[in-house]
Amino acid sequence: MINKLFSLVLLVGFACPAFAEISSQVEVSSLNFISEDYATNQDKSFAFIGAQIKSENAESDLFKINLVGKYTPKNTVLSYFNLKEIYFTNIIDSTASLHIGRKLQTWSKGDEKWNLGSYQPQFRWNPLDIESQGLLGIFYEKNLGHWNLSLFGTPFFIPDQGPAYEVKDGQFESSNPYFTPPPQNIIFQNVVLPIDYNIIKPEVSDVVEQPGFGIKFDYKFDDLELSLAGTYKPSNQFAFGYKGILVTNRVRVDVQPKTYYEKLTSLDLSKKWQNSHVGISVIYNDPETPEYTVNYNSPVFQANTAMTPYIGLDFEPIDFELAGLFIEGGDIKEEGPDANPDRQPLTQKYLYNRAYQVTVNYRADVSENLKIISSIQWREAEKNLLKTLKWKNIFDIKGPWKMTLDLFLVETSDEATTVSSYRNLDQVWAGASYDF
Repeated sequence: MINKLFSLVLLVGFACPAFAEISSQVEVSSLNFISEDYATNQDKSFAFIGAQIKSENAESDLFKINLVGKYTPKNTVLSYFNLKEIYFTNIIDSTASLHIGRKLQTWSKGDEKWNLGSYQPQFRWNPLDIESQGLLGIFYEKNLGHWNLSLFGTPFFIPDQGPAYEVKDGQFESSNPYFTPPPQNIIFQNVVLPIDYNIIKPEVSDVVEQPGFGIKFDYKFDDLELSLAGTYKPSNQFAFGYKGILVTNRVRVDVQPKTYYEKLTSLDLSKKWQNSHVGISVIYNDPETPEYTVNYNSPVFQANTAMTPYIGLDFEPIDFELAGLFIEGGDIKEEGPDANPDRQPLTQKYLYNRAYQVTVNYRADVSENLKIISSIQWREAEKNLLKTLKWKNIFDIKGPWKMTLDLFLVETSDEATTVSSYRNLDQVWAGASYDF
């Protein structure tokens, strides 16, 4: 994997200089889990070797890429590739352009602030540090004065990228601390029986060959911004149907992932002043419930509305923002022969429906040879009590070297919820990178 990663770095670096200015980076880093609740039978420390290739944000670039990869020999299931975007641009004229590939775009500010994954797929390898990935398709942009039109269409679909997992002899291995396995036991006729899982993998064509389209209008006049967007495309998350079969003294559970479509509509409105801004983002999601055979237990989706008000202050080199999240509807119920309203559904969409977060960013040249980029974010959710602290730091030693230091702390309630497994993920990242 290391050889492939560095070969790709060199290939893009040599093949695309005519289309874009490409920067490459190699990195060594360490991950240390520091929670007292962390499972004692798992390793707490991991060393990574990584690389990144990224094009600069010059408007003249005809090719853009942002690819990050990490590899750890101690536990290869933690290794990953994160292709955030890769696309070519064709400039039609001074007001219009066409982009082909995987492209990041802000469809909804509320969606991006909370990483809901409504519009764009998410990189969920680390559930405490989620990032957006671009949609794959054709993008057309047209400037109409104060208005800007964006059109999107695709015959393909790429879902969220979650943490890797391993299944051996019907049991989910605990090799990846970021992966939350489904229940390992079930009560059957008042007897607790172990579960053997059988994942029915869908055909690649059944997942990838799913068309979608979208449209977005942006209006900007002085310090007032308005955006209206809508898409009809597959959800970035899978639906999971399942059925249980009693086999002697064990229960075999067949799990069948399926794609399902969503109709999304969103409105963003914001106003800026010299040192402050205020805004609101609203997303209406109308999902279509997937069809399963009658012997399966399957999820039933409901329409929902997510609203994100936010307010910010900007006093260089520090800026501050307070945001809220309020989701109405969106509950997922299961129907089928083994459905139980007292049990968490296997399919999940939102981790919480009420949450607040405070974000503080710091960016400054503290000396001639040192730039510090730091951000700290506190988030608290009401449903499935969840509190997280994310502190990320980059120390840029004005040259090829950068040092990073990140801290993630999490607290959950004692009761079993969809986020209770996160309580053991307190972690510290430290790393050094070299640009070339």
